[in-house]
Amino acid sequence: MLASDFLETLQLGGRSEQLLKELKDEKEREKSIFSLIPIGIAVAPNRGCYEVIHNPASAEIFRLTGWQSISFTNPKHPPISTYQNGKLLTPEEMPLQRSAWKGEKVDDMEFMVRWTDGVTKYIQSSSIPLLNSQSQIIGALCTVKDITPQKITKHQLQAQNKNLEHIVSERTKELLDMQTQFSRLSRLDLMGELAGSLGHEIRNPLTTIRGYLQLLLQNKSTTDINTIFEIMIEELDRANEIITEFLSISKSKASEFKDCNLNNIINSLFPLLEARGLMENITIKTELNAIPLLKLDAQLINQLLLNLVHNGLEAMEDGGVLTIRTHRTDDEVVLSVADQGHGVPPEYTDKILNPFFTTKESGTGLGLPVCLTIARKHDAKVKCQSDKNGTTFYVHFKI
Repeated sequence: MLASDFLETLQLGGRSEQLLKELKDEKEREKSIFSLIPIGIAVAPNRGCYEVIHNPASAEIFRLTGWQSISFTNPKHPPISTYQNGKLLTPEEMPLQRSAWKGEKVDDMEFMVRWTDGVTKYIQSSSIPLLNSQSQIIGALCTVKDITPQKITKHQLQAQNKNLEHIVSERTKELLDMQTQFSRLSRLDLMGELAGSLGHEIRNPLTTIRGYLQLLLQNKSTTDINTIFEIMIEELDRANEIITEFLSISKSKASEFKDCNLNNIINSLFPLLEARGLMENITIKTELNAIPLLKLDAQLINQLLLNLVHNGLEAMEDGGVLTIRTHRTDDEVVLSVADQGHGVPPEYTDKILNPFFTTKESGTGLGLPVCLTIARKHDAKVKCQSDKNGTTFYVHFKI
């Protein structure tokens, strides 16, 4: 029972004068209900509050030896301090005095009491003024409850929560640092893997150019000079394209992830994709279902879409329909790009995402690895299904 609830049950009415009379009489006091109830009761028998009558429960809380004592407002009272939310309380702010002096009713006020020997207690107190038959204030009554155990437990929990928050913050920082280091190591591993292949791929066009230049210097070429120059320009363009794709993978630019709707990105890019399809006599269509927002870097997703669509268009030499789809599963959003080409031979399906692997005469073999890199930055996975009717690439984004 709260102290305020107990006061409501007293229903003193006009019995305040009788109550004070009983409490002032030592014999009557010992027989009164106040001596038996476990709730601490303190009564100011007059408005001055210089003396306070405590029942045994209240006397124990305030470390008193008897029923009657001088109050906090009495100059003779031993040094004692009361605080609320770290602020030192004045006598006028204490529950019993507020009721006796101002006629206020105080409900469940919490404060801390500290004695000179260092003992500290947390108290919950409610108070009401005592009125005579003419409704004049003749004193005050308050209930007191020692809530120190609950407060200490609360403070301990708060301290533990604060400590846990600090630990979680530190662990989160460590995980982010580890993720950054892992990302750098992954990029270095990829760069190491690409470096060997890059040297070989660049060497091929350069060897061709060098051979033709030697023939021109020795005047041994029987091929038209313009044709030779055209071949050399094509080889230089191929080398430049390889380097451009390589740099797009190796860039360490920080991604800008924002809440985006993948369907909106596709729709904004669709006019460009559609125009490219028309140039190849290929129809591009979309089947976009309702999907939730994802944390995406829109610029990178644009590049991923362009690469997947470009890959599909190059596979469809005889025309047809290329379809871009989105749908949601329980915990993923899936983007798919399906072409109607001749499919990837089964012996190549495990290699098509490898850097520089290509089945096309003019391909660099870096378009799909770029898609894989972009997907990894989004914690997404790329999968491929292929048969004689075409190839579909799936990108699985976690929700």
